[in-house]
Amino acid sequence: MSIGRSRLAGLLEKIVSELPEEREEGAENVCDWSQSFDVLEARVVVRVLAVMAPSEDNPAAREAQLNAVAEIFDSRSMSRDDVAPLLEIPPADLDPSETSYVQEIRDSFG
Repeated sequence: MSIGRSRLAGLLEKIVSELPEEREEGAENVCDWSQSFDVLEARVVVRVLAVMAPSEDNPAAREAQLNAVAEIFDSRSMSRDDVAPLLEIPPADLDPSETSYVQEIRDSFG
């Protein structure tokens, strides 16, 4: 499957938007399309979200970003490097629900 390169570009625009509502919506769209990404699309989206989430200042957007990464991260086709920025977030900086998403990603490495 694939969402197509033009839809991927539009999704990435939302994910990196200056508006927190659009960033949150972009992350929610990732979850909606989670079964539609091809390997390249999923990896690109995971990497962008992994860079965005640690510096996200809007709590709803950050939770949506972490949820989206946990939803589409696949350790069979992705590596620790793809999510490294998320793994560097100090645990004290995470809300309980955010901690569960990051832990789910960590657990996927066995």
